[in-house]
Amino acid sequence: MKITSWRSGVLKAKALNNEVKRNKIYPVYLLIGEEEEDKREIIDLVIDNLSKDSGEVEKYTFFGDEVEISKILDELQTYSFFDYTKVVVVKNAEKLNFNESFYSYIRNPNAKSVLFLLSGKNDISHKLQRAVEKSGRVVKFWKNFQDVIEMWLITELKNMNIKTDIETVRYIIEITGNQKADILNQIKTISNFLKEGESLDVEKVKNIVSRIAKYTVFDLINSIFIKDSIELIKIFRTLIKNGEELTIINYFIWKYLKTLLTASSYKMMGYTDTQIVSALDLNKKKLMAKRVMGIISKISYDNLIKLMNYLDKIDYITKTKPKYVSIMKFEEFLLKLGEIGR
Repeated sequence: MKITSWRSGVLKAKALNNEVKRNKIYPVYLLIGEEEEDKREIIDLVIDNLSKDSGEVEKYTFFGDEVEISKILDELQTYSFFDYTKVVVVKNAEKLNFNESFYSYIRNPNAKSVLFLLSGKNDISHKLQRAVEKSGRVVKFWKNFQDVIEMWLITELKNMNIKTDIETVRYIIEITGNQKADILNQIKTISNFLKEGESLDVEKVKNIVSRIAKYTVFDLINSIFIKDSIELIKIFRTLIKNGEELTIINYFIWKYLKTLLTASSYKMMGYTDTQIVSALDLNKKKLMAKRVMGIISKISYDNLIKLMNYLDKIDYITKTKPKYVSIMKFEEFLLKLGEIGR
């Protein structure tokens, strides 16, 4: 894939997303603002497109408050041993000491490297923005989608005369997902167990949810490497009985294993737990962060790779074989999960 080199400028996040989907990749991006999830999606999309076109991609992540600019430049200017394209991500970029060597690189970037400068600030050095605009893209990400969902849920609970706190709101979102319809169904069910005007906290949510017979995909996800094979298969069979699609179950398990694999790779690179949680944008998902860190402390990187490969085979079987064969293979997979998690 050819990396575009002509002048670009500032554009909106949606426009950048569409641009990347059209395989127009620039050598440098400056992504600023609060929406961390959208930034990560853009980076993943760029990597996916580069991989499809050029094969393997090497990704490196640095933190602006912990690295010298020279280290970043060395990585950008050095070609991969196997001629892979490099993607270099710098978080907290506003804390870097941008010198003339850096601006010189921005003016003439390496054609085999893509640099992402990330900042949670809504504004950053105008000199840096102008420099990036000449050879790449500057994008501002506004209000965090997680915050929008939280505010929406707070309003819905208030309208239902249910008093709660932000930790409970985040817990409900974490166990239910980000789809408003799913969250609305969840809180309507929870409200049936509350008295008029009764307040709601995390423990009450846990107790109520445990009394609801119907499982969700997230119950299965949250049980991986936590519960044994028998319990995993019990949840899985209930999901199938209630009409859940195998492709949906496969997707969410794959997404969760990918998160674990990424966390494990960061750990192998020497990242601290705090850095890993930040890199995965789990700062507001304390329960998941704790679960992920606990799992990667006992499950090896190699085992996670094997499980993801096995899941890819199941995906193929699901699309090409009768449903009963797919279900049987899924249960074999869940047995493997239980064995590895012991």
